[in-house]
Amino acid sequence: MYNVERVREGRSFATRTVQARQRGKPIFTVTLSFMKELQGGEKVVSHAVSMPKVPDPLPDDALDSSKGSNGPFESQHLDSISG
Repeated sequence: MYNVERVREGRSFATRTVQARQRGKPIFTVTLSFMKELQGGEKVVSHAVSMPKVPDPLPDDALDSSKGSNGPFESQHLDSISG
């Protein structure tokens, strides 16, 4: 079950907190902020570091269930990038 709380509401933005619950107990909470496109003013955020190239996720039929299961999650190891 997901509970969604409206935290803030503005003309150009919205903030929500979503809590996932299982058997009545919270198992995950996230707060999300949304902004209308082109509503941030004249300054634009640009990131100093480009996104690294990472392998594409494996297709569902490529996962080998005979080796044991990690549940619904896929895990991949990526080397760290210095600098």
